[in-house]
Amino acid sequence: MANGSPLSVADADKRLRKVIYGFWAACCSIFLGVLALMTVRLLPPGLALFFAGFFILLGIASFLMGLVELVRRSMGVKVHVEDQGVALYPSLGARRARQAMAAHGIGCAPIALIIEYALGDSTTGLIVTAVGGCIVSWLFFLTFVDSPYRRDAIHQGPLMRVSPDYFEIHPLTDKEPTYIPWDLHPSITGGHEDTTANGACLFVHVSLDGLEEDLVFDMTGTPIKFSQLARLVAYFVNKPEERAKLGQPEGAQLVRSLLTAP
Repeated sequence: MANGSPLSVADADKRLRKVIYGFWAACCSIFLGVLALMTVRLLPPGLALFFAGFFILLGIASFLMGLVELVRRSMGVKVHVEDQGVALYPSLGARRARQAMAAHGIGCAPIALIIEYALGDSTTGLIVTAVGGCIVSWLFFLTFVDSPYRRDAIHQGPLMRVSPDYFEIHPLTDKEPTYIPWDLHPSITGGHEDTTANGACLFVHVSLDGLEEDLVFDMTGTPIKFSQLARLVAYFVNKPEERAKLGQPEGAQLVRSLLTAP
């Protein structure tokens, strides 16, 4: 499937599971770490051992984050009652883990040089390690500072909110939320996936009355599946009499029951 290809709601859910849990990516990362260990006689030990440790730690971190996310989602969706309505906050553990690993990668040059100095036995190895380590550190630095999902680059509010008057969606990197009135009859039509240097990102497509093209929003950090969002939005579009409950304590229970329904 090419990047950007349209996905149905069901297919978007399947892609979302792979992006969130990342167990396959964890296995691949650990495999790369083992391969790096096997190159210790071919490459300077400083670089070989750094990459081995990096990929193995990345694989372990990815597996643990996927496991934590699996347990968290199995316990149900956490909703927040606020003055404006019922809010859903993003799940940022996986993104923060990637940022932490990028920060670890920035330390390639000094870490690899220390290992090379301790275990290496040639000046050539030190030079190769210094040059290669600096290049790798620089690449990781660029990845870190260019990421749109840095802690200081994303908002700290809810990702989605349903209120008596509108459905609100606020992607992590958008400065302002988008408010969609219920009388425009929003509908979740599907999504698409794009893969960048910052990893795979899923986008949701929302159709509105009077618009020929769907609105598209980055769903990075979404705490719910596309099918759950589609069910939630459709319920309040089709039952306007229920919207008054949003923003009240019973609204949280209603939203929770909609999101946990089979």
